[in-house]
Amino acid sequence: MSRLLPASAPGSLFEASGGEWGLVVFAGFKPVAGRREAVWVGSIPTRLRQFGRETQPHAAHARFLGMNERGLIDAIALLLASGVGSRTGKLLIEQFRTATAAFAASRDDLLHVGLTREQVESLRDPALPDRAWRELGAARAAGAEVVPLGSDAYPPMLAETYDPPVVIFGRGQWREALVDAPVIAIVGSRRASTYGRNVAERIATDLARRGVTVISGLARGIDSVAHRGAVDAGGRSVAVMGTGIDAIYPRENDRLAARLLERGGLVTEFPTSTPPSGQNFPFRNRVISGLSHGVLVVEAADRSGSLITARMAIEQGRDVFAVPGNVTSATSVGPNLLIRDGACLVRTWADVVEELPSPWRDQILEAEREQPAQANLSAVADVTEGERLVLKHLAADTPRHIDSLADRTRLDAGSLADALFTLELKGLAAALPGGLYIRKL
Repeated sequence: MSRLLPASAPGSLFEASGGEWGLVVFAGFKPVAGRREAVWVGSIPTRLRQFGRETQPHAAHARFLGMNERGLIDAIALLLASGVGSRTGKLLIEQFRTATAAFAASRDDLLHVGLTREQVESLRDPALPDRAWRELGAARAAGAEVVPLGSDAYPPMLAETYDPPVVIFGRGQWREALVDAPVIAIVGSRRASTYGRNVAERIATDLARRGVTVISGLARGIDSVAHRGAVDAGGRSVAVMGTGIDAIYPRENDRLAARLLERGGLVTEFPTSTPPSGQNFPFRNRVISGLSHGVLVVEAADRSGSLITARMAIEQGRDVFAVPGNVTSATSVGPNLLIRDGACLVRTWADVVEELPSPWRDQILEAEREQPAQANLSAVADVTEGERLVLKHLAADTPRHIDSLADRTRLDAGSLADALFTLELKGLAAALPGGLYIRKL
């Protein structure tokens, strides 16, 4: 005999004899007429109530759920419960050890640990189990791994924070990138200057080449530059999203997201189909800082999201780094204030690595002493006189127009174009829209 949840649609759960759990995976049901049986409704495990006729799924169209699946559904149900946020979710898991046990707790027990009556009623919502199963199916259809708080697979540094997400959705090799390496977040302005982009790319590249995982928020500006610099260097980078795992934002970063899946991954705490919303990003920011050993702010206006990330990093006991900027620039206000208030001033990758926990710091610095990086120095040495002349007139913080370079170098158009192209190939210069060029750090 099977007891079915009152949701006559694929994804409904039922308990079969012997205590096994099943899942209806088709839309047709076979009613058993003339009976008024108690059926399973509410959370998992759930309370009984009278629901009318019993309905049986055809056995050939159901499959059984193991305890791991059941635990996942309970964790997702906790995520979806109205009015039950990450702090309450962590409290429930700390008090009852698992989401399943929290759902099995009595009303009095839930009130005793600090839940409000409204939150208790939310956990008793009979639609939660079916919604949770559908969310699990949608996440897996998007290629995501679903990791609940308390699982061995959950990122340990994030679990130690005061309000970790109840569930993490991840794609790619994100767990390996976050657990097996030092992790530094690089964040900054969406409206980054040429100087900011140049510095962010240089530091992300140098850190990634030394085995540091770079994480950021996949936003325009500094975030995107940091991700791209890390993967271009052959390193690893993870994006923390403020949307569902199936909703890349901004859309212009679709290709970057695809590259991240090959060289790190994507993670989010938001259910599938969650659109970009301003209220989501502060929640995302605490995950960025919670996953990292430190947060580097490259450019940020006063009261920006990047400063929120830095503040959360301080609350979580993480190191905060900042790249100094022009005192007259609005996007330098944030980093300069952080440095004034005690953040570590960063000029190169070494300033970040010096603050990493041992043994990572020691391993990176020891390798650097044994094999000092000479790639960029060699490239600078291996330039022609024309290329050296162009480099002399290129700046890292101020783009130069090709016409201005022609006036300054006195090179003919063909020679100048050849020199600029070769400098780009050597990684010493970069072309910007509108015929502008900068020197790469």
